[in-house]
Amino acid sequence: MLICTVLAVVPLAGFAKSTNFKKAYCSNSDYVTSSARPHFHCGKDFYTYTEKSGNHDNLVNKSGPRCNIVPAVEQKVDALPDGTAGKAQMKSSLDAFKQGEC
Repeated sequence: MLICTVLAVVPLAGFAKSTNFKKAYCSNSDYVTSSARPHFHCGKDFYTYTEKSGNHDNLVNKSGPRCNIVPAVEQKVDALPDGTAGKAQMKSSLDAFKQGEC
């Protein structure tokens, strides 16, 4: 019985992704745009959108990517006024995240 359980669990471990979000979606930088808000804050194991107000949307948690909140973050980025510094880069980064993780 124990052997069957172990065999059933081991293949599942192969599905875990080990994406380095900073490298994959942020050009290996801490921020997409700059540290001024709004921006994406990026690290090896996190990818967070921070609004001008300081509110955060964590697109990754300990369970992995939170694809269910991507549409809401897309709306926030799209709603930024034209001319917002880094808007195009933020959209590009989020699109890449959506394609790669969702």
